[in-house]
Amino acid sequence: MVSFWTIDMANAIKSIVNLILLFSALLAVLPYLAIASGPAASKDLLISAPAAVQQTARSGGRVFVDVRRPEAFDRLHIPGSLNVPLFAVKTKLFLKGRQVVLVDDGFAQSALLKEVETVRRVGIRAAVLSGGLVAWRAAGGPLEGDLFALDESRRVTAAMFVAERGRADLLVVGAVDSEQSRAMLPETARLEKQLDTAGFKATTGEVKPSRLAGKTVLVISEDGRGAEQLARKLQASGAAAVFYLEGGLFALERYRQQSARMAGPREGRRVRVSECKPCREAGNADQQP
Repeated sequence: MVSFWTIDMANAIKSIVNLILLFSALLAVLPYLAIASGPAASKDLLISAPAAVQQTARSGGRVFVDVRRPEAFDRLHIPGSLNVPLFAVKTKLFLKGRQVVLVDDGFAQSALLKEVETVRRVGIRAAVLSGGLVAWRAAGGPLEGDLFALDESRRVTAAMFVAERGRADLLVVGAVDSEQSRAMLPETARLEKQLDTAGFKATTGEVKPSRLAGKTVLVISEDGRGAEQLARKLQASGAAAVFYLEGGLFALERYRQQSARMAGPREGRRVRVSECKPCREAGNADQQP
């Protein structure tokens, strides 16, 4: 006959063993959790544009790998850089042991930060150029090609913003102050928007120079107008890299509505199109004897 004491002891031992196994598993994954979420790890994956410019001018030795599309690379790039698709960087064995800097336009860098960890595991000492070409130019780095292409690099679509939103290094600056904008973008630092004889201008408002240091800045206006000019102004104020949302809040709201329709039932994605009046009249004329 087995006593309840024996059963309780067996259950207790089993629980202790399970706790030990769970604790061991947590210890094993803690370093990976730190890499994925810690701010120090994020900084380790990045190199600032001023540091990259200074180190390159002083000693060289770094290999700049531009992961943009070939047509964008051909139009404008860092002198001496290589054009390699992001997914293929880890297959380039000649990069092993070299100090590699991954380059893009500068805003949508989450994919680069994720891939750089994979690249490092195959022996390539890689980092991401924080702020991309935009920050490189602001730091005085040389560029080869059509400098007007840099203006296109500053444009950010609504889809890009939604994908990058929430990054610790992203500062959203808004020349908007409406109930809708505060609801959609509660994290936005406000600017005072004014109209004068020259058109649009904005004073710094809540955006102090100290807040710009080391930040990737996104400027948002109501409908996109004036945002590019304001981005240039803030770039000159000391921000690492400044971009602007193409189409402004209107484009962001339109993207939100489209995404909601796509996520909903299939019936909600259908758009009913009524026949235009001239077509209807033409059809009736054809039916007449």
